[in-house]
Amino acid sequence: MKRLIYTLLMCAGISIFPTALQAQQLSAKRIAIIEKQIDSIFTDNLKAGEAVDMDKLAQSVDDSRKTGFISGGAYYAAFDSLLEKVKAGKNGIARQEYVLGQKKITVLSEKDALVTASGTSTLFTTSGSTFSVKFAWTFVYEKINNVWKVIHSHQSAVR
Repeated sequence: MKRLIYTLLMCAGISIFPTALQAQQLSAKRIAIIEKQIDSIFTDNLKAGEAVDMDKLAQSVDDSRKTGFISGGAYYAAFDSLLEKVKAGKNGIARQEYVLGQKKITVLSEKDALVTASGTSTLFTTSGSTFSVKFAWTFVYEKINNVWKVIHSHQSAVR
């Protein structure tokens, strides 16, 4: 009898367990709201990037998870090291322009989302020169303390 009860409990547990592991289900309305929030933050970050405002961009990042960041083929274990390198390299850059070719926002849950984008970036130097490069980006956003923050990014130049 104990064995039968144990077997029934195990079967019930197994049938419930997969349900508990399924991804968080969000309504289409909730997904649209989150997509709009992420798109607004992403657009603000694009504007900060175009203005070469690294401090404003840094405010949109939370590195507490230590997920690492990839930029131009180099790995940065901490966001601070990436920010330091970018700030050192921004001398002589007046502004940038981004033209997005593609952008996709994927809502994973109430607290997690991805943005993937590609396009062309044009740098305008203080000496009057311009340089253009195609790019591909991935940003992982997490809602931390009720604010969407970038917790990981991968930014590459496309050859």
